[in-house]
Amino acid sequence: PHHITSHRPLSPHLSSTPPLFSFPLFSSAMIRLQNRIGELYLETEEERVNLKEMHRERVRLSKDKEVRQAEIASWESRCNNIQMLKFGRLVDVDALEAGSDRSKEVDAERSVKVVEDDGRLSLFRMQKEMEEVQEKLSQV
Repeated sequence: PHHITSHRPLSPHLSSTPPLFSFPLFSSAMIRLQNRIGELYLETEEERVNLKEMHRERVRLSKDKEVRQAEIASWESRCNNIQMLKFGRLVDVDALEAGSDRSKEVDAERSVKVVEDDGRLSLFRMQKEMEEVQEKLSQV
C-alpha cells in the first residue's frame, strides 16, 4: 500500500531539488491528492474484499441452483412416469388447458353472478321493507 507520508524523488536527478510540498502553491493541492490516493487505496482494498465475498456467494448460489435443478428434473421424471402409467403417453398439460373449451365454465360463472346479484337486490328490498314495518310499529 501507498503511504501518504513517504515522499521519494521520482528520479535521482531530482534529489537535489526541494520537494514540491515546499512550494506554497503546490503544497495544499499535493496534500489533497496524496490524501485522495490513500482513500482510493482503502476503497480498492474494501472492494477487493467485497469481490471475494461476492465470488463466494456466487459459488454458493450456483451450487444451490444445481441442487434445485436436480430436484426439478427428479419431479419431472416422476410426473412423466405417472403419466406413462396412467395414460400410456406423455400429456402436455399446458396445451390441453389452452385447447380446452371453457364456455361451460364461463356460462356457470355468469349464472352464479346473476343469482348473487338477484340475492343482493332481494336482501336490499327486504331490509327496506323491514325498516318501513319497524317505522310503522314505532308510530303505533
